[in-house]
Amino acid sequence: MIDPVHHSPYDDLLGVAVEAARRGASVIRDHEGRADGARTKTTNDFVTDADEAAQAAILSVLTDRTPNIDVLA
Repeated sequence: MIDPVHHSPYDDLLGVAVEAARRGASVIRDHEGRADGARTKTTNDFVTDADEAAQAAILSVLTDRTPNIDVLA
């Protein structure tokens, strides 16, 4: 896959975002076909182990690569 380059001051951050998204996607692919860990957060709002693992992977990349930028998750 070709990495996007826009020649802007945000290219570094875009690269971090793409890396984080790819890491999260990889985690989700690893959980493909599993129905374990599904639970209700609130009415009609569900979460799975895959959701939480992907979020953790994404946050890991973001906090490692951009420690001075707060993340709301």
